[in-house]
Amino acid sequence: MTHIPRETLDRKLEGILEIYEKFCGVDPRKEPMKVFPAMHYTMGGIWVNGEDQATSVPGIYAAGECEYQYHGANRLGANSLVSYIFGGGLAGPAAVKYPKNLQTGAEPTASTMFDREKKRQEEKNQALLSQDGSENPITIWRELGDIMTEHVTVTRINKNLEKADAQIRALQERYKKINLSRP
Repeated sequence: MTHIPRETLDRKLEGILEIYEKFCGVDPRKEPMKVFPAMHYTMGGIWVNGEDQATSVPGIYAAGECEYQYHGANRLGANSLVSYIFGGGLAGPAAVKYPKNLQTGAEPTASTMFDREKKRQEEKNQALLSQDGSENPITIWRELGDIMTEHVTVTRINKNLEKADAQIRALQERYKKINLSRP
């Protein structure tokens, strides 16, 4: 982009360039940007059929970046727009049609089910808050990011994936010893 006038870049890409400069400490208007695949390239997506974007859950449809057809394990830039337009064009009418073809509506769910889940979540949260381990969850999070960036991007090699898997399992063990109050 160094050949494009600064005024043009600022008018068209100002926010992106400011973020890059903030995080990389380099003005991309003067020096070439370092570009590499980000984590969203490796997320996969929800399975949908090819007819109306129905998922394997009756009555649930998916379109856009959450579904797999145009993204899968290797999301390509600009495909999200295709997926929104095409997938949404199929999923929207199908989602409207679906309840019209049902014989009966859903039965109401007992409030005790929600109360049980609320209690379970509160207990999980309290267990996390009361842990007195030696591990900082942010440190584990950063190490996980480093592992994923090194081994699990667009290009994947089985031996590197196996190495990443072993490292992630070790992080999972360390996570059992976190302390949310630890700096």
